[in-house]
Amino acid sequence: MRTSTISSIALFPFLLTGCMTMRNSKAIAITPEPGTTTVTVAADAVARCYNLLLVELCSLDLRLRQVGGISTQSPQAKKIRAFISANYDRIISDLSSGSGQGLSALLDLLRIPADQKVEAILDMKAFNIQARQNVQDFTTLVIDKLLKSA
Repeated sequence: MRTSTISSIALFPFLLTGCMTMRNSKAIAITPEPGTTTVTVAADAVARCYNLLLVELCSLDLRLRQVGGISTQSPQAKKIRAFISANYDRIISDLSSGSGQGLSALLDLLRIPADQKVEAILDMKAFNIQARQNVQDFTTLVIDKLLKSA
């Protein structure tokens, strides 16, 4: 056993033929729709590669983070959260009929353009099903997916 350990240690430098680490960061500006504020996403990537004789092992660590855009803690998002909490039953009733004062007020708070309101209503119907009629989950989906910037 002692002989094999010594020979393994002696051969190790010859087996490890190369090691490389590269790091890069990029920022990408995304415009979701014409006329909306761009969202900037920063990507940080670290690649590590090791050569062991004829075998090359590589790993990639990629981290994405939003740099700009609408925060879910913005004053507008807080208004929407409070409005939905106070008027959830009315909004859901309006959703089933496709129109109503509660739904109209919510679409205005979300800053949905007139030509996109039908699509937003269909999305909200799907969000209510996805949220299993839970007010907080519905509110989160609405703010995350539909809130338009000023």
